[in-house]
Amino acid sequence: MARYSIISNTGDGVTRTYAIPFTFLKTTEVFAYVDGDEKKDVEVVAGSVTFTTPPPLSSAVLISRVTQLGKRAVDFKSAALLTEADLDSANVQLFNAMQEAVDRANRSFTAQADGTINLSGSLVTNAADPVGDEDLVTRGWVNGATESTLAQARSLVSQLHNISTQLIRIPYGTDGDVTYNPVTGQLTVYLSEGPTGATGPTGATGSNGPQGTQGIQGTQGIQGEQGVQGTQGDRGAAGKQGPAGATGATGATGPRGLKGDKGDLGDQGIIGDQGSQGPVGPIGSQGNQGNMGSTPLGLAFGRMYVDEDGILTMEYVGSSVDNAFRLDSNGDLYVSTVN
Repeated sequence: MARYSIISNTGDGVTRTYAIPFTFLKTTEVFAYVDGDEKKDVEVVAGSVTFTTPPPLSSAVLISRVTQLGKRAVDFKSAALLTEADLDSANVQLFNAMQEAVDRANRSFTAQADGTINLSGSLVTNAADPVGDEDLVTRGWVNGATESTLAQARSLVSQLHNISTQLIRIPYGTDGDVTYNPVTGQLTVYLSEGPTGATGPTGATGSNGPQGTQGIQGTQGIQGEQGVQGTQGDRGAAGKQGPAGATGATGATGPRGLKGDKGDLGDQGIIGDQGSQGPVGPIGSQGNQGNMGSTPLGLAFGRMYVDEDGILTMEYVGSSVDNAFRLDSNGDLYVSTVN
Protein backbone atom coordinates (compact mmCIF):
# COMPACT_ATOMS: atom_id res chain seq x y z
CA MET A 1 0.00 0.00 0.00
CA ALA A 2 1.43 3.36 -1.07
CA ARG A 3 2.45 5.92 1.56
CA TYR A 4 2.48 9.64 0.74
CA SER A 5 3.95 11.31 3.86
CA ILE A 6 5.66 8.49 5.84
CA ILE A 7 8.84 6.52 5.15
CA SER A 8 10.09 3.58 7.26
CA ASN A 9 13.66 2.20 7.39
CA THR A 10 15.81 -0.07 9.55
CA GLY A 11 18.97 1.34 11.09
CA ASP A 12 22.32 -0.35 10.34
CA GLY A 13 24.47 1.59 12.84
CA VAL A 14 26.32 3.36 10.00
CA THR A 15 23.85 5.26 7.79
CA ARG A 16 23.00 8.82 8.93
CA THR A 17 21.16 10.23 5.87
CA TYR A 18 17.82 8.84 4.68
CA ALA A 19 15.99 9.92 1.51
CA ILE A 20 12.43 11.21 1.80
CA PRO A 21 10.16 11.04 -1.30
CA PHE A 22 7.65 13.65 -0.17
CA THR A 23 7.69 17.49 -0.31
CA PHE A 24 6.96 19.95 2.51
CA LEU A 25 6.21 23.63 2.92
CA LYS A 26 8.45 24.11 6.00
CA THR A 27 11.24 22.03 7.54
CA THR A 28 9.38 22.18 10.86
CA GLU A 29 6.72 19.91 9.30
CA VAL A 30 9.20 16.98 9.07
CA PHE A 31 9.67 14.68 12.14
CA ALA A 32 12.17 11.83 12.67
CA TYR A 33 11.83 8.88 15.12
CA VAL A 34 14.14 6.06 16.17
CA ASP A 35 12.43 3.14 17.95
CA GLY A 36 9.50 5.47 18.66
CA ASP A 37 11.56 8.29 20.19
CA GLU A 38 11.51 11.66 18.38
CA LYS A 39 14.96 12.94 17.39
CA LYS A 40 15.43 16.73 17.40
CA ASP A 41 19.07 16.77 16.27
CA VAL A 42 18.37 16.17 12.60
CA GLU A 43 19.02 18.26 9.50
CA VAL A 44 16.10 18.48 7.05
CA VAL A 45 16.69 19.52 3.45
CA ALA A 46 14.69 18.90 0.30
CA GLY A 47 14.75 15.15 -0.39
CA SER A 48 16.59 13.92 2.75
CA VAL A 49 16.92 13.86 6.52
CA THR A 50 20.33 13.52 8.24
CA PHE A 51 20.77 12.28 11.83
CA THR A 52 23.65 13.57 13.96
CA THR A 53 24.29 10.01 15.22
CA PRO A 54 23.54 6.98 13.00
CA PRO A 55 20.49 5.05 14.22
CA PRO A 56 21.54 1.78 15.96
CA LEU A 57 21.62 -1.57 14.18
CA SER A 58 18.13 -3.06 13.64
CA SER A 59 16.42 0.04 15.05
CA ALA A 60 13.12 1.23 13.56
CA VAL A 61 13.61 4.53 11.70
CA LEU A 62 10.47 6.47 10.82
CA ILE A 63 10.30 9.87 9.07
CA SER A 64 6.95 11.61 8.55
CA ARG A 65 5.49 14.93 7.49
CA VAL A 66 2.82 16.72 9.54
CA THR A 67 1.44 19.77 7.72
CA GLN A 68 0.59 22.73 10.00
CA LEU A 69 -3.14 23.29 9.82
CA GLY A 70 -3.47 25.98 12.51
CA LYS A 71 -3.46 28.67 9.84
CA ARG A 72 -3.70 28.84 6.09
CA ALA A 73 -0.46 28.99 4.14
CA VAL A 74 -1.85 31.95 2.08
CA ASP A 75 -4.49 34.51 3.14
CA PHE A 76 -5.84 36.09 -0.02
CA LYS A 77 -6.82 39.78 0.11
CA SER A 78 -9.56 41.46 -1.89
CA ALA A 79 -8.27 43.10 -5.09
CA ALA A 80 -4.81 41.66 -4.38
CA LEU A 81 -2.60 40.35 -7.14
CA LEU A 82 -2.87 36.54 -7.56
CA THR A 83 0.49 34.90 -8.13
CA GLU A 84 1.35 31.35 -9.11
CA ALA A 85 3.39 30.89 -5.93
CA ASP A 86 0.49 31.90 -3.66
CA LEU A 87 -1.93 29.58 -5.49
CA ASP A 88 0.58 26.69 -5.33
CA SER A 89 1.21 27.21 -1.60
CA ALA A 90 -2.49 27.21 -0.80
CA ASN A 91 -3.14 24.07 -2.82
CA VAL A 92 -0.01 22.25 -1.57
CA GLN A 93 -1.06 22.81 2.06
CA LEU A 94 -4.45 21.23 1.33
CA PHE A 95 -2.91 18.48 -0.83
CA ASN A 96 -0.33 17.51 1.82
CA ALA A 97 -2.96 17.46 4.57
CA MET A 98 -5.09 15.06 2.53
CA GLN A 99 -2.12 12.74 1.95
CA GLU A 100 -1.27 12.69 5.66
CA ALA A 101 -4.88 11.92 6.55
CA VAL A 102 -4.81 8.92 4.22
CA ASP A 103 -1.46 7.69 5.61
CA ARG A 104 -2.61 7.98 9.21
CA ALA A 105 -5.83 6.13 8.43
CA ASN A 106 -3.92 3.35 6.70
CA ARG A 107 -1.41 3.08 9.55
CA SER A 108 -4.11 2.90 12.22
CA PHE A 109 -6.15 0.01 10.82
CA THR A 110 -7.50 -1.45 7.60
CA ALA A 111 -10.93 -3.02 7.23
CA GLN A 112 -10.59 -6.43 5.54
CA ALA A 113 -13.04 -8.02 3.10
CA ASP A 114 -13.91 -10.73 5.66
CA GLY A 115 -15.01 -8.14 8.25
CA THR A 116 -11.81 -8.21 10.36
CA ILE A 117 -9.56 -5.22 11.21
CA ASN A 118 -5.86 -5.31 10.29
CA LEU A 119 -3.69 -3.15 12.59
CA SER A 120 -0.59 -3.81 10.42
CA GLY A 121 1.46 -4.70 13.50
CA SER A 122 0.72 -1.42 15.32
CA LEU A 123 0.28 -1.26 19.10
CA VAL A 124 -2.93 -0.08 20.73
CA THR A 125 -2.16 2.09 23.76
CA ASN A 126 -4.03 4.02 26.43
CA ALA A 127 -7.03 1.67 26.33
CA ALA A 128 -9.62 1.38 29.11
CA ASP A 129 -10.11 -1.81 31.14
CA PRO A 130 -12.59 -4.29 29.62
CA VAL A 131 -16.21 -4.38 30.80
CA GLY A 132 -18.02 -6.83 28.51
CA ASP A 133 -16.99 -10.34 27.51
CA GLU A 134 -16.16 -9.16 23.97
CA ASP A 135 -13.98 -6.16 25.04
CA LEU A 136 -10.23 -6.10 24.31
CA VAL A 137 -7.90 -6.31 27.31
CA THR A 138 -4.67 -4.50 28.07
CA ARG A 139 -1.45 -6.06 29.27
CA GLY A 140 -1.87 -4.45 32.66
CA TRP A 141 -5.35 -5.87 33.08
CA VAL A 142 -4.14 -9.36 32.13
CA ASN A 143 -1.22 -9.15 34.58
CA GLY A 144 -3.60 -8.06 37.34
CA ALA A 145 -6.09 -10.82 36.59
CA THR A 146 -3.28 -13.40 36.48
CA GLU A 147 -1.90 -12.23 39.81
CA SER A 148 -5.39 -12.48 41.32
CA THR A 149 -5.72 -16.06 40.04
CA LEU A 150 -2.29 -16.97 41.41
CA ALA A 151 -3.24 -15.50 44.78
CA GLN A 152 -6.35 -17.65 44.88
CA ALA A 153 -4.28 -20.72 43.95
CA ARG A 154 -1.75 -19.96 46.71
CA SER A 155 -4.60 -19.62 49.17
CA LEU A 156 -6.01 -22.96 48.08
CA VAL A 157 -2.62 -24.66 48.36
CA SER A 158 -2.25 -23.39 51.92
CA GLN A 159 -5.54 -25.10 52.79
CA LEU A 160 -4.45 -28.49 51.49
CA HIS A 161 -3.45 -30.89 54.25
CA ASN A 162 -3.28 -34.67 54.51
CA ILE A 163 -4.55 -34.76 50.94
CA SER A 164 -5.88 -38.04 49.54
CA THR A 165 -6.90 -38.45 45.94
CA GLN A 166 -9.70 -40.35 44.26
CA LEU A 167 -10.08 -40.84 40.52
CA ILE A 168 -13.57 -41.35 39.10
CA ARG A 169 -14.04 -42.25 35.47
CA ILE A 170 -16.91 -40.62 33.64
CA PRO A 171 -18.30 -41.42 30.16
CA TYR A 172 -16.27 -40.43 27.14
CA GLY A 173 -16.99 -36.88 25.94
CA THR A 174 -18.21 -35.64 29.35
CA ASP A 175 -16.51 -32.55 30.82
CA GLY A 176 -14.18 -33.39 33.71
CA ASP A 177 -14.16 -31.76 37.14
CA VAL A 178 -12.12 -31.57 40.35
CA THR A 179 -13.55 -31.19 43.85
CA TYR A 180 -11.75 -30.78 47.18
CA ASN A 181 -13.08 -31.16 50.70
CA PRO A 182 -10.84 -29.06 53.03
CA VAL A 183 -12.27 -30.82 56.09
CA THR A 184 -11.47 -34.38 55.01
CA GLY A 185 -8.58 -33.54 52.65
CA GLN A 186 -10.29 -35.57 49.89
CA LEU A 187 -9.37 -34.47 46.35
CA THR A 188 -11.73 -36.08 43.81
CA VAL A 189 -10.83 -35.95 40.12
CA TYR A 190 -13.49 -36.73 37.51
CA LEU A 191 -11.85 -37.69 34.22
CA SER A 192 -13.51 -38.62 30.96
CA GLU A 193 -12.67 -42.04 29.60
CA GLY A 194 -10.74 -42.15 26.37
CA PRO A 195 -12.32 -43.14 23.07
CA THR A 196 -12.88 -46.81 22.42
CA GLY A 197 -9.93 -48.35 20.65
CA ALA A 198 -10.08 -50.32 17.44
CA THR A 199 -11.53 -53.82 17.68
CA GLY A 200 -8.82 -56.44 17.97
CA PRO A 201 -8.60 -59.49 15.71
CA THR A 202 -11.14 -62.25 16.26
CA GLY A 203 -9.82 -65.09 18.40
CA ALA A 204 -9.83 -68.73 17.40
CA THR A 205 -13.22 -70.47 17.50
CA GLY A 206 -13.65 -72.59 20.60
CA SER A 207 -14.76 -76.22 20.53
CA ASN A 208 -18.46 -76.90 20.09
CA GLY A 209 -20.38 -77.41 23.32
CA PRO A 210 -22.70 -80.38 23.89
CA GLN A 211 -25.89 -80.32 21.87
CA GLY A 212 -28.91 -79.29 23.85
CA THR A 213 -32.03 -81.40 24.18
CA GLN A 214 -34.34 -81.35 21.21
CA GLY A 215 -37.23 -78.99 21.62
CA ILE A 216 -40.87 -80.00 21.41
CA GLN A 217 -41.99 -80.47 17.85
CA GLY A 218 -44.54 -77.93 16.80
CA THR A 219 -47.99 -78.86 15.60
CA GLN A 220 -48.29 -79.83 11.98
CA GLY A 221 -49.66 -77.13 9.78
CA ILE A 222 -52.89 -77.44 7.86
CA GLN A 223 -52.47 -79.37 4.64
CA GLY A 224 -53.04 -77.24 1.61
CA GLU A 225 -55.68 -77.98 -0.97
CA GLN A 226 -54.83 -80.59 -3.57
CA GLY A 227 -53.82 -79.06 -6.83
CA VAL A 228 -55.62 -79.70 -10.10
CA GLN A 229 -54.51 -82.95 -11.74
CA GLY A 230 -52.68 -82.41 -14.95
CA THR A 231 -53.76 -83.92 -18.24
CA GLN A 232 -52.72 -87.51 -18.87
CA GLY A 233 -49.88 -87.83 -21.28
CA ASP A 234 -49.96 -89.97 -24.41
CA ARG A 235 -49.45 -93.66 -23.91
CA GLY A 236 -46.06 -94.78 -24.99
CA ALA A 237 -45.48 -97.45 -27.65
CA ALA A 238 -45.80 -101.07 -26.49
CA GLY A 239 -42.49 -102.71 -25.82
CA LYS A 240 -41.34 -105.87 -27.58
CA GLN A 241 -42.86 -109.10 -26.22
CA GLY A 242 -40.32 -111.39 -24.69
CA PRO A 243 -39.74 -114.92 -26.12
CA ALA A 244 -42.07 -117.75 -24.91
CA GLY A 245 -40.57 -120.09 -22.39
CA ALA A 246 -39.72 -123.70 -23.37
CA THR A 247 -42.48 -126.37 -22.88
CA GLY A 248 -41.66 -128.90 -20.18
CA ALA A 249 -41.11 -132.59 -21.05
CA THR A 250 -44.15 -134.99 -20.93
CA GLY A 251 -43.93 -137.66 -18.26
CA ALA A 252 -43.55 -141.37 -19.22
CA THR A 253 -46.72 -143.52 -19.65
CA GLY A 254 -46.99 -146.54 -17.34
CA PRO A 255 -47.09 -150.17 -18.72
CA ARG A 256 -50.44 -151.66 -19.69
CA GLY A 257 -51.54 -154.89 -17.98
CA LEU A 258 -52.15 -158.28 -19.71
CA LYS A 259 -55.68 -158.98 -21.07
CA GLY A 260 -57.38 -162.02 -19.51
CA ASP A 261 -59.57 -164.66 -21.16
CA LYS A 262 -63.10 -163.62 -21.91
CA GLY A 263 -65.54 -165.40 -19.61
CA ASP A 264 -69.15 -166.23 -20.05
CA LEU A 265 -71.44 -163.35 -20.12
CA GLY A 266 -73.12 -163.33 -16.80
CA ASP A 267 -76.12 -161.60 -15.65
CA GLN A 268 -75.80 -158.01 -15.76
CA GLY A 269 -74.87 -157.01 -12.39
CA ILE A 270 -75.58 -153.93 -10.65
CA ILE A 271 -73.79 -151.13 -12.23
CA GLY A 272 -71.11 -150.28 -9.94
CA ASP A 273 -69.58 -147.00 -9.35
CA GLN A 274 -67.68 -145.62 -12.21
CA GLY A 275 -64.07 -146.28 -11.78
CA SER A 276 -61.41 -143.77 -12.09
CA GLN A 277 -60.31 -142.83 -15.56
CA GLY A 278 -57.26 -144.61 -16.70
CA PRO A 279 -54.18 -142.83 -17.75
CA VAL A 280 -54.09 -141.10 -21.08
CA GLY A 281 -51.99 -142.81 -23.66
CA PRO A 282 -49.09 -141.10 -25.31
CA ILE A 283 -49.89 -138.37 -27.78
CA GLY A 284 -48.56 -138.93 -31.23
CA SER A 285 -46.49 -136.35 -32.98
CA GLN A 286 -48.42 -133.50 -34.50
CA GLY A 287 -48.61 -133.48 -38.24
CA ASN A 288 -48.02 -130.46 -40.44
CA GLN A 289 -50.78 -127.94 -40.28
CA GLY A 290 -52.70 -127.71 -43.50
CA ASN A 291 -53.64 -124.58 -45.29
CA MET A 292 -56.41 -122.57 -43.85
CA GLY A 293 -59.73 -123.58 -45.38
CA SER A 294 -62.26 -121.28 -46.91
CA THR A 295 -64.77 -119.45 -44.80
CA PRO A 296 -68.11 -117.78 -45.48
CA LEU A 297 -66.94 -114.82 -43.43
CA GLY A 298 -65.50 -111.76 -45.04
CA LEU A 299 -62.31 -112.22 -42.98
CA ALA A 300 -61.15 -115.08 -40.75
CA PHE A 301 -57.94 -115.52 -38.73
CA GLY A 302 -55.69 -118.49 -38.40
CA ARG A 303 -52.40 -118.71 -36.55
CA MET A 304 -51.03 -115.80 -34.56
CA TYR A 305 -47.53 -115.63 -33.09
CA VAL A 306 -44.91 -113.15 -32.00
CA ASP A 307 -41.43 -113.64 -33.44
CA GLU A 308 -38.16 -113.02 -31.67
CA ASP A 309 -38.19 -109.34 -32.76
CA GLY A 310 -41.54 -108.86 -31.05
CA ILE A 311 -43.49 -108.60 -34.31
CA LEU A 312 -47.07 -110.01 -34.23
CA THR A 313 -47.77 -112.21 -37.22
CA MET A 314 -51.37 -113.24 -38.09
CA GLU A 315 -52.68 -115.66 -40.72
CA TYR A 316 -56.02 -114.76 -42.26
CA VAL A 317 -58.25 -115.38 -45.26
CA GLY A 318 -60.68 -112.98 -46.83
CA SER A 319 -60.48 -109.40 -47.97
CA SER A 320 -59.27 -106.38 -46.03
CA VAL A 321 -58.71 -102.71 -46.73
CA ASP A 322 -55.48 -100.76 -46.39
CA ASN A 323 -54.64 -100.06 -42.79
CA ALA A 324 -57.18 -102.74 -41.77
CA PHE A 325 -55.38 -103.37 -38.47
CA ARG A 326 -54.77 -100.73 -35.76
CA LEU A 327 -54.11 -100.61 -32.02
CA ASP A 328 -55.81 -97.92 -29.92
CA SER A 329 -54.25 -96.14 -26.89
CA ASN A 330 -55.58 -98.90 -24.61
CA GLY A 331 -53.80 -101.66 -26.60
CA ASP A 332 -57.00 -103.05 -28.18
CA LEU A 333 -56.69 -104.51 -31.75
CA TYR A 334 -59.22 -103.32 -34.31
CA VAL A 335 -59.74 -105.04 -37.71
CA SER A 336 -61.63 -103.49 -40.62
CA THR A 337 -63.41 -106.01 -43.00
CA VAL A 338 -64.94 -105.77 -46.43
CA ASN A 339 -68.66 -106.73 -46.66
